[in-house]
Amino acid sequence: MYPESSVWLIIILAFVFATIPFLTERMFAFVPAQLAGEPERFSGYYQLRALLAYAVLGLGVYLMSMPLHSVPLKAVGFVLFIFVLALPSVLVGAYVKVKKLAVRLFELLTLYFLTGSIGFMVESYFANSVPQQWQFYAISLSIFVVLAFPGFVWRHLMKHPQNRGMLKE
Repeated sequence: MYPESSVWLIIILAFVFATIPFLTERMFAFVPAQLAGEPERFSGYYQLRALLAYAVLGLGVYLMSMPLHSVPLKAVGFVLFIFVLALPSVLVGAYVKVKKLAVRLFELLTLYFLTGSIGFMVESYFANSVPQQWQFYAISLSIFVVLAFPGFVWRHLMKHPQNRGMLKE
């Protein structure tokens, strides 16, 4: 892969990751509260579940984005990230039929971090990573939200007759 094609890969990945939370009802991130339809658990279960998932996500981002780590460590970070993104669908998917907008926005933020860590991983593969200031993250998050707009329009602004039956249940 050449550096020019890797830039396009990151842009396409950002578009796909930004629209996924709005195009599917599949859960990608744990929220620190009980969702509608989930069974009752002991006090603090949902906060502990979310905190553990965030810690594993943070470890995955750290392993993927640090330039001094070897390729196997970056692969382990990527596998951890994918595992934690797939776990909510397995554990919560049977109970939660429709995601709320807040959950979608939280998933959008989680996938923003995944896209950024993949970008840093690709950057460290080709050259030395450049430390970024807060302006870079503010602009990249804004661009990520703009890339999510087609998915938001599809989910919340267009009328879908087949979804009315699912919302009534």
